Amino acid sequence: MKSHVIELIIKSVTPISHNGFERTGNVTSFRRVPFVQNDGNTEEIPVVSGNSLRGKIRDISVMAMLERLG
Repeated sequence: MKSHVIELIIKSVTPISHNGFERTGNVTSFRRVPFVQNDGNTEEIPVVSGNSLRGKIRDISVMAMLERLG
């Protein structure tokens, strides 16, 4: 099996999360992971899982393939 590495930068042009810290309903807040900054302080950074990105890329790829196949 061949492996390929694809490096990319994804920039959101619209807000990814609209609900702030609200935890009710079917919308959840971002998972946050603590990262140590250059000055030694810890900052909690929102993290998007690789699985969610793979799912979105898969959906876009399938739609592109179906459009080409007619």
